[in-house]
Amino acid sequence: VWYDKRLFAGDNWWEEIQYRIQDWCDGFIYLLSPESVASEYCNKEYNIARKKKKLIFPVLIQQRTEVPKELGITQWADLSMGLENITELLNGLTHAERKLARSNVRPLTSTEAKKIDPTQPPATSDSPMDLLQQASEYFDNEHFDQALFLLEQLRKRKDIPQSICNMVEKMIAEAEAGVEKITYLREAEHEYLPIAMLAQKDNMRAVACEAFAEFRKRFPDYDPENLALLCGNTSHESQDIIENIDISSILPPPFEWVEIPEGMVFIEDASDEHGTSGGEVAVPRFLISKYPISNAQYEVFLQEGYSDPQWWRFSPEAERWHANNPTPKRPIYRDAKLPRTDVNWYEAMAFCEWLSHKIGQKVCLPSAAQWQRAAQGDDGRRYPWGNEFDVKRCNTNLSKIRQPTPVDQYPNGASPFGVLDMAGNVFEWCLTDWESGQDRFEGNKRRELRGGSWFNDPSETVVSARNWLFPDLRSSDRGFRIVLNI
Repeated sequence: VWYDKRLFAGDNWWEEIQYRIQDWCDGFIYLLSPESVASEYCNKEYNIARKKKKLIFPVLIQQRTEVPKELGITQWADLSMGLENITELLNGLTHAERKLARSNVRPLTSTEAKKIDPTQPPATSDSPMDLLQQASEYFDNEHFDQALFLLEQLRKRKDIPQSICNMVEKMIAEAEAGVEKITYLREAEHEYLPIAMLAQKDNMRAVACEAFAEFRKRFPDYDPENLALLCGNTSHESQDIIENIDISSILPPPFEWVEIPEGMVFIEDASDEHGTSGGEVAVPRFLISKYPISNAQYEVFLQEGYSDPQWWRFSPEAERWHANNPTPKRPIYRDAKLPRTDVNWYEAMAFCEWLSHKIGQKVCLPSAAQWQRAAQGDDGRRYPWGNEFDVKRCNTNLSKIRQPTPVDQYPNGASPFGVLDMAGNVFEWCLTDWESGQDRFEGNKRRELRGGSWFNDPSETVVSARNWLFPDLRSSDRGFRIVLNI
């Protein structure tokens, strides 16, 4: 979507507007009011779109507007009384995009247009390798519809080897999946944007949140503005579990569960030869603690359960370690709201066993895949808040604080699902065995750590970065959070 508020100082505004209408867009949304209909430049823009045979989407935004005669036979969306009829416009846009997805080539941005003419279909060539090369370039730029156009031409060729045919079929399948994904995201965006806009207005938030609940039934994994956090939107099943677990009577604040919908994550290969290789992993729905476990919360376990052998029976190695180390280590950083550090993997797991008994639900450390899913969401971002590092959103060595900070200090560093402190502050123990990749309780092999800490560079705090430590070792920059599988 482009509109003239995206012009920059120094731009030739009329030249840019003409380019956007003539060569860049597929459709033209015409906002109809007495002022726009009387405007010289609005009429010029409309006439350019009409002459170029662009799809016209008239939107009435003010009553008593004299609609141009040529639009008399075109269905328009009436938003003159508010946004109640916004669905009419969104449905029209979605329907038009579906028709264009296969038959037309979508124009490119002005930067890409320097390399490829966006007003023309992909150029054909007598050389299969030229076609394959150009299709590959479209793939790299995620222009799957253009790639599909070329690949389907290749599929019809009789003069290409079988090995190339097999490659083309695989690429066609990937291109079709790409088109389907982009169509899904566009449909989601069309419905999501007006809901997000209304949700920012206090007097409309209740209506917006109700609409968002319906939206999530069709698009459960699309929420770029964190409306789930704003609306407190969780599934009925998760809400029942949360309401039946009175954590506040056991652990001091802050503590909240955050629901993470099912989805996929891509795990990177391990950083050494003994670690596991990566790949795409499906992650079922689960709940995760919004914050790392704090000193005050862990202190309850120290007083009530640390010395009890039953909480260490999840593995023979943990039992032996506890028998030889019956006294916990006092952390260097002891303020109540700081994340609990100087705990090893066995001690974090024993806390989970104790809390599971207290609430009657199985609590555990997150698997590496669960941790990354909660931190990253659906778009493969590098940091919980986006792709660019921001020192104001987390505690790393660039913060120059040189110690942990309170678990709720960086609300603007939240992940797409509203989980905090997933970049920097303290590394967090995961259930996953570094060498086997299995999520298991037994064994004394290295365990995976995620998130980086106050001691680390930003490059070590990206959500996909993997680290490890032996389960019996403690450190002043290691902590943990918990999950509940549902």
